[in-house]
Amino acid sequence: MLKNQGGSFVCAGCGWTKEEAPSALMKKTDKRTEKEIVIVDDTDKIRTLPTIAIRCPECSNNEAEYWLRS
Repeated sequence: MLKNQGGSFVCAGCGWTKEEAPSALMKKTDKRTEKEIVIVDDTDKIRTLPTIAIRCPECSNNEAEYWLRS
């Protein structure tokens, strides 16, 4: 499920939408001391967003990408 601009969540698989739940706040800070360089070629499959296991009630998609904003 992805959060759209209107504040609801949208399933990337079928387009099903659900309004945002009232204020659940979570914050995680990750500090790194060294810069990392990742070399990618066409055979690597690197996911850039973290995922969570959650089921869409319409299409039964079982995975969603998410991101955090501060």
